[in-house]
Order: sequence, then structure tokens, then C-alpha cells
Amino acid sequence: MNKLFRHLGGNAMRLIAKGWINLQTRVLPRMSEYQRDLLVREQIEALLPLSETVVLKGIGQDANRKAAELNAELFREVNSIPEKELQEIRQQIRAYGEKNKFIPEYLDAHLRHASRYFLTLQWLEPILASLPADAVILDLGGESVATNLSRLKFSQYNIANLTVDLRYSWPVEPRSVDLIICTELVEHVTDLPDGLNDTFYATGLKALLGECLKALKPGGVMFLTTPNVNSVLQLNKAFAGASPWFYTLHIREYTAGEMINYLEEAGFKVDYWKDIQCIIPDGDFTDTFRVLLNTPFPNATEHRGDDLFFILHKPT
Repeated sequence: MNKLFRHLGGNAMRLIAKGWINLQTRVLPRMSEYQRDLLVREQIEALLPLSETVVLKGIGQDANRKAAELNAELFREVNSIPEKELQEIRQQIRAYGEKNKFIPEYLDAHLRHASRYFLTLQWLEPILASLPADAVILDLGGESVATNLSRLKFSQYNIANLTVDLRYSWPVEPRSVDLIICTELVEHVTDLPDGLNDTFYATGLKALLGECLKALKPGGVMFLTTPNVNSVLQLNKAFAGASPWFYTLHIREYTAGEMINYLEEAGFKVDYWKDIQCIIPDGDFTDTFRVLLNTPFPNATEHRGDDLFFILHKPT
């Protein structure tokens, strides 16, 4: 009961502590276990509206300030992108959309991802700079806005698409690829169509990663991005009673720990990763951080950006 009550928040507990102590010391000992459970349930339900107010507004100025700082830090990376460069990315997206006759809603969706596209190119730049001019580079999936932006930015390299079903054997010479680019793709990969198919076993993802490892040269690099299911956005949705998925058509969304486990099990060495708030490039999640600060979990505010960026390589 004490554990349940602590989750209501420090100030909420102080406000009703006197009555709660009276309940525990004088009333509950005289009741049966069933009666106690019913009474505790009623007390918790009665306090929930109070807790919503107190936890969000009454945890003290230090926590309010810290929550605001965490929200500012969440957007620090996207806010540092020069507006001129974002406008250039948007112009390139519009040109590609017009050429390929995107419907307005589809074009708008890509324009909203301009910050993510910019950061993707920023992360790719030093990787590509380390490769020879004749490097073999595969961008997994079909022709896309992302591929077009990469070709415009890095025109000195030949960036090829791979449009086959990536869960099966690729028409690529083993140990021949210098760089694989895999952006916003793994969350769309289904399991292989064998077995029971009554749940998710990640067989398709594991097969894809196995093909990546087979295609790369020893020391070859893979750059991967995917939405972060642990993001503050998903928490906000859950708090509001909505589905915590980023996008309902995704097959599976991953935490950083899950993705690292899959990558390492496949045989990759993860060199660096980071969560970045860039799919939703603006907003105010101060209240959500305030709630997280008031939980018993010491690392509750960490790794809450909405996208995960990974750099990994095939061991030599």
C-alpha cells in the first residue's frame, strides 16, 4: 500500500498523510483482507484527481526548473540547425515531390521530417569522407526522398538502392560493400512468412541484419536510424490514454537496448548511438519531464528523443 501511495507524488502524500496514517493505524487493522483491499482501492481512486494536479504543479521550483531544462535540452540539436540549411532541404524535398507527383499530404509528411533528413546527412558526412571515391554504398529500400537527398549532398559517390525483399538472400557479392544506409526501415520489417505467425519473433529483422553483415566488407560500416519507442512523445501518448505507437502502420518499434541487442547478436559492433528529438522538431514536454522527475526511477528522463541513430561496423 505504501508503494502504491508513493506513486501519487511527494506533495500529494504530504497533503493527506495525516488521514492516511489514521486509516492505516486505526481502521485497517480491524478489517478483513478483502475489506482492506476495497477501502485502499477507494482511497487511491479518490486521490487520483488530486495527484494529477499536485504531481504536475506542486513538486517545487527546482523540479519545475529542471523539467524546463530537460525540455530545452531535448530540442537543442534541432534548434541548432541553421534555418537556411533547413530551407534548402525543404526545397530539395519539394522538387523531388513535384517530380514524382507526391500528393500534398505525403509531401507535407516529408517536409515535417526536414530536421531528421538534415541530421542524417550530417551523420553520414564523416562516414563517407573516410571512404574511397569508388566505395560501394547501398541505401536499403527503393528510390526515396532520403536517397535523393544523399545523392545531392554526396554527388561524388555512387549510392545505389536495393529494392529486393531484404529478408531473403541479396543479389550482392558477399564482403563487397563499404557502407550500408538503413534509415527508418527496420520498424517496417515483418517476420518471415513461416512458423505460427501468432506473435512477433523478429525473424525478418534478424534475417535482414544477417544479410547486411554478409554483404559488408570486414570493417564495413552500417548507418541505421529508427523511431525510439521510449521517446517522450510515446510517454505523452500513454499518459493521455492513447496508443503509444509513433506510427500505427509500423510493424514494431524498438528501444535502444533492444536494437543494440539485435545488432550485436547479428555480429555487429556498435560504435556509437544516440537518441535525438528530430521527427517532431518542436513542442513542449515540460509537464512530462516533471512527471518523470517525480518517479522512483533514477534514469527516467534519459534517452527520450524520438529517433535513434546508430553507427556500427562489421568486425575484421
